[in-house]
Amino acid sequence: MSSLVGSSTAGSPKRMRVAVAGATGNVGRHVVRALLDGGHEVRALTRDHRKGEEILGKHERLRLVEGEGDDAGALCTACIKCDAAFLACANCDEQQENEVAFINAARSAGVEFLVKLGTIRQYTSIDSDVVYARRHAAIEAHLEKTPPKCHMRWVVLSPNCFMSNHLADVFGSLPASSTISYPLDADAGARLVDPRDVGELAAAMLTRPENYDALHGRKLDVSGPEEINMGELAAMYSEALGRPVRFERVSVETWVAAASHHIPAWLAEDVVKNFELWNAGELCFETSPEARFLPARTMREWVKEWAPRSPPPPPDEVTIREPRWLPLRKYLRDGKEVLFIRSRTIYGDEGCIQFVDGSEEATSAQEATQLARRLGFKVTKRHVEHDRYHGGVEYEARPPEDPQAAGAPVYTCHPDSIAGCRCASMQWDATGTWLVS
Repeated sequence: MSSLVGSSTAGSPKRMRVAVAGATGNVGRHVVRALLDGGHEVRALTRDHRKGEEILGKHERLRLVEGEGDDAGALCTACIKCDAAFLACANCDEQQENEVAFINAARSAGVEFLVKLGTIRQYTSIDSDVVYARRHAAIEAHLEKTPPKCHMRWVVLSPNCFMSNHLADVFGSLPASSTISYPLDADAGARLVDPRDVGELAAAMLTRPENYDALHGRKLDVSGPEEINMGELAAMYSEALGRPVRFERVSVETWVAAASHHIPAWLAEDVVKNFELWNAGELCFETSPEARFLPARTMREWVKEWAPRSPPPPPDEVTIREPRWLPLRKYLRDGKEVLFIRSRTIYGDEGCIQFVDGSEEATSAQEATQLARRLGFKVTKRHVEHDRYHGGVEYEARPPEDPQAAGAPVYTCHPDSIAGCRCASMQWDATGTWLVS
């Protein structure tokens, strides 16, 4: 069978209303954007309205519906009077319960077509040794029991490993460290796929009613356009960053131990199955004919786009030692009084020192942090951001006597509060106090 979808959602003869569960996720956000670009209306289900607005932005055809995954009222609001629906849920203990609840809400609301995001089919089964794969299999079994009288048709998309996965802390060392670490053979290939391609494919399927019957009940593989191995990936990063990046094979135990600092241990153990399939050459499968969606993005294109956003490499010396303040003397020797200090490690490394006389000095985030600690400033504004694309901390620190610092916490950073963040050139001790060398 040839492809059933076009290259975009644009040109669809009917403006459709689509409910999207998991709207801020790796794929869901791209489904939302493709639908809006195609002129359609979106009901985006999110647990946090503020986060949803930060990720998805504001749009006259976008409505955010806040609620937990099993919130019957929110699910009804999201699905009512919708033509189609997209379903994705994070791998968590509530995944099966939440996805089944959304499917039931979509059926009750009269949704005509549903696209569910699944996982790699090689291990998706009720008796799989991968926990989240068993959950996906159970959810798919629930879909298959859709009563004929409700007329809801559905399709499952099973994507290969995402290109973006290796940027996350869960996938080992980042390119910032000049090392990419996995329990993989350097020459083992896989067809990695860009989550944007999966999202745009889903949006195209959702907005083509003429294809609903042909797609109904199918479970389709979605892969990238080419095989890529870790040696080739390291070479691509070396070229894009202009500095050497190497691949280092690590043991499964080493990888799981590192990943377990950022994700539940059970999930880290499950992800190892991907590496087993990868080394065995079983992740080289092609996209199902019914889901071919060209042009698909290549790994080289993806690296060229994302590499500039990688944090800078860490200093050669990473041992913890007593802080040194020599670089800061240029700010203090003239006796200038500091009004406030800003630091940002999200999407870069930036610092700013604002003096009482109105002048300011740009500096690194590290030096800004050193000076804040040196002067005993308190953090008055603080934002932590982390996902699989980026992460870090931004803050504003002021003198303790400043009225804006009243009630502010002592300048410490607790590891639990920044789990998953990549704070370049910063380390912390067991008490949560930052140690900056």
